[in-house]
Amino acid sequence: MKRIKWAVFILVCSIPLFLLSGCFTETKLKKPIGDYLSESYGIKDEDFKILSADNNWFEGIDHQTYVEIKKPYHTFAYLIVDRNSHEIDKNSGDDVFLEIFKGAYVKQHRDVLKQSDKIIKKYNLLSESPNDYDNGKQNFYYYLHINIDEQQEKELITDFKKEQKLNTDNIIKTLKVSKPRDNADHIGVINFIYYYNTYKNNGSVPKAQSIVDDFEKSHVLTEGVYNVAVNTIYSSPESIQQGMDSRNSNVMFIVDKSGKFKAMEPNSSF
Repeated sequence: MKRIKWAVFILVCSIPLFLLSGCFTETKLKKPIGDYLSESYGIKDEDFKILSADNNWFEGIDHQTYVEIKKPYHTFAYLIVDRNSHEIDKNSGDDVFLEIFKGAYVKQHRDVLKQSDKIIKKYNLLSESPNDYDNGKQNFYYYLHINIDEQQEKELITDFKKEQKLNTDNIIKTLKVSKPRDNADHIGVINFIYYYNTYKNNGSVPKAQSIVDDFEKSHVLTEGVYNVAVNTIYSSPESIQQGMDSRNSNVMFIVDKSGKFKAMEPNSSF
């Protein structure tokens, strides 16, 4: 009985420590994240804000951190921070530059996003993602994904750190197309990956080619390589399910200097 009482006593005393550990997480992470963003990307302390830093103390999981970057381009990034050393895990969680590039694209291509809004409404696509990862990033144009060849990304980061500027039109034309990481998300390609919710939707799933046709008619896409995908998702108040579905579709294509569209095989290059 004494052992049981002692175990309960230790547990009760430990709970405040667990709570305190969570309360001061963001304060503890401000400096290491600030140092990392400054050293790696030239981002100043006043130009970013930590939105959340989840840490499951009982499971010993690292801090899964969402950061809002305000300048030079407004965007949201995800970082994994070691729960003990507070060092940034560069290998498994740094998408900062890709998100900065996304922020620059959003700022410089408002016409593309307006057209995308029309497409979302026309085909009854989700305007916001139901996934926690996208929600952590404030659903910041969840469907827009940009991946860049690793070596080219390093070169772009070096230039960006000095200039704090990105000319997305010029860069998109030079992106190196690489092997796809999955069925719909390609490297060196501007990806538009939309969700269609099948919950209470009995109609046919929109085809990616129809969306590509709408983009072509709008004349908003500049020279480069693009991919449009429509993926089904079952998102109800009780559950979210997604996976392989024969109704999913994606189309990869080139826009040339004159604005003409040309279909492109996923594994081909210029």
